[in-house]
Amino acid sequence: MKKIIAMIVVWILIIEGSLHLTAFGVRMWMRPPAVVNNKAQIKILSIGESTTVWGGDDAYPSILQRKLEASYGDRYQVFNRGLPGANTHKILKELPWYLDEVDPQIVIVMTGINDYWATIDKDSSFWQQSLEQMSRYSRLAKLLRNFLVNIEYGKKSDIEMSQAANCGGHNTEINKFVKEAELIKKSGDIKKTVEFLEQKIALLTPNGVCSIADPLYLMLISIQEKELNDSALALSTVEKVLGEYLIPYKRSIFMKKRNYLRKNLGLSTEINSKIEAENYWENSTYKINIQQIIGLMQARSIPVIMMQYPLLSVEPLKNILINHQGVTFVENKVKFDEALKTMKSDDLFHDHFAKIFGHFKPIAAEFVADEAMKEILKHTETRE
Repeated sequence: MKKIIAMIVVWILIIEGSLHLTAFGVRMWMRPPAVVNNKAQIKILSIGESTTVWGGDDAYPSILQRKLEASYGDRYQVFNRGLPGANTHKILKELPWYLDEVDPQIVIVMTGINDYWATIDKDSSFWQQSLEQMSRYSRLAKLLRNFLVNIEYGKKSDIEMSQAANCGGHNTEINKFVKEAELIKKSGDIKKTVEFLEQKIALLTPNGVCSIADPLYLMLISIQEKELNDSALALSTVEKVLGEYLIPYKRSIFMKKRNYLRKNLGLSTEINSKIEAENYWENSTYKINIQQIIGLMQARSIPVIMMQYPLLSVEPLKNILINHQGVTFVENKVKFDEALKTMKSDDLFHDHFAKIFGHFKPIAAEFVADEAMKEILKHTETRE
């Protein structure tokens, strides 16, 4: 038995070492070519959502273009292909066309926040979470995780990705259902209220997928907990909801409710991480899509500048991305943290749509453009 265990350990180490050597070779092979001609135009593609396209001439790609022109003339050209309101599913669909259209030498990626608001998701499995932790250190774990990601991506479809919004075609009736349920509850007929809520939830979730049914679910859970005095039943309803596909910010409501109910029942409350805009990457659909987005550039040997949003750490992006070949990570947190010592958030952002940051005002867009420019020059000037 000891011999068998020893052989398994040896083979794991051999495979691990081989994968590290292979990764090093691929990294060298995919190193972006040096810029030979100083006068050659370098095309830079910026992809993202409203934080990329917002502002027109004051958007960060436009400011980046002006800064590059001021120092290097017509050597650089920046293409802004931000898609307002888009999630990574939409960006992934459009990206091949953008790459063919622009044929860029560098791509800047800053995306993901809209997945928090507009991409259906469900909890990662135990094995997915374990592999994600292990892949920080193990090439073998990364290989297995990459294999699983590709399988999961193959299961995604446009129909599935839109189901949460369609909800069986009853989107416009949700407010009507809520008001009707409240009227029945006021009449004092709790049993009839529960039956009504269960009927309308079933109507809204024909495929077990619906994000807008959450007001009905929350009302049902409240009745089960308070009027029926059955916290265990309420908890089972919460668990049922969390087993379905939900938009992450709505998922967080039920995660908080689950912990509250478990605490009342004397159970452990340390279940799953809390999903907030501050850690929007805790979204399995985003994690799958971002691998595919980066993979499209890697397949063409195009270097990628992975930009993190202001006030957010870049480390989670490094942990999520399985294959780092040709990818550099840029953090905007330090610059914005420093600016907020003397400025207000409203000086930097038009709004607070992402809770801790918002759409950029010109000065914020300039901060982002400065960080992007530093990395672009590393990719070009220093490689000559």
